[in-house]
Order: sequence, then C-alpha cells, then structure tokens
Amino acid sequence: MWDRIERHRLIVGLSLVVLILISGGVLAWKLSVAGKSDTSSLSNNPAEADKRIDDLQRQIRELKDQKAAVSDPAAPAAATPSTSDSSGKVAGASTASGMVNINTASLSELDSLPGIGPVYAQRIIDYRTANGPFTSIDQLDKVKGIGPATIEKLRSKATL
Repeated sequence: MWDRIERHRLIVGLSLVVLILISGGVLAWKLSVAGKSDTSSLSNNPAEADKRIDDLQRQIRELKDQKAAVSDPAAPAAATPSTSDSSGKVAGASTASGMVNINTASLSELDSLPGIGPVYAQRIIDYRTANGPFTSIDQLDKVKGIGPATIEKLRSKATL
C-alpha cells in the first residue's frame, strides 16, 4: 500500500515539474518574441529610435517644468491657468494673494485648501457643476460633509 502511495506521489511530483518547465518555456518564448518585436523596429530604423528618445526627453523636461512650477510657491502668475467668463473678467483659480477661487479651481487646487481632501474637492466641483457658481463661501455648507468648522478654516484661503 505504501509503495503505491509513494509511486503516486512521485508521478504527481514529476508531472508538476514537467508542467512548470513547459510553462516557463512558453513564458520565455513569449518574452523573447515580444522583445524582438520591440527592438527589431528600433534597430532597423535608427531615426525612429532617435525620434522616440527626443520625445521622451521632451516629456521629461515638461514634467520637470511642471514639478518646478508646483513646488515653487513664487511661480509666475502665467503658470496659473485662467479663463474668461462671459463678463470678460479673467478668472483664475488662484489669486495674487494666494487665495483659491472655489468657482474656478481644479480638483488639486481645491485639495490644497485646509480641511478639503480629494473627496470633498470632487464634491465641490460636482456641486458647482450641478448648481452653478457659488455666491458666497457660506454656500459650501450645502456640499455634503462640509460643515461650519471647515468653512471657518476656508475663509482666509478661499475666494469667489
């Protein structure tokens, strides 16, 4: 009886080893095929490779510029996106005094306000999309989850 059990264990073990080797071989083959298709197009066309490198370097420069603009609080006002409303006034999300306009601010700008995280920032955006622009800071109490304590924190940082 024990001999039969040992034979079955040996057969199952060898079967698992064979399956592992086969799957590893298939994986290696897929990786080599995928690798050849990616590199063969570049090795056959050096101009294409140079173009891709230039594009990637340009993207890296743009990301570094964006990072510098975000991390530098004294960044020029031109870096702050602004739009014109129907009255012709330019409305930016941030003013020169560093206040955030809750009617035009993006999710990340609203998220930077005290007591406002990404969830509440999205709720503010959803509320103003559904109901139009805020007419007072106190109107934020109509946004789910924002109460009087949070509104008091926002008074010195938020504007209309």
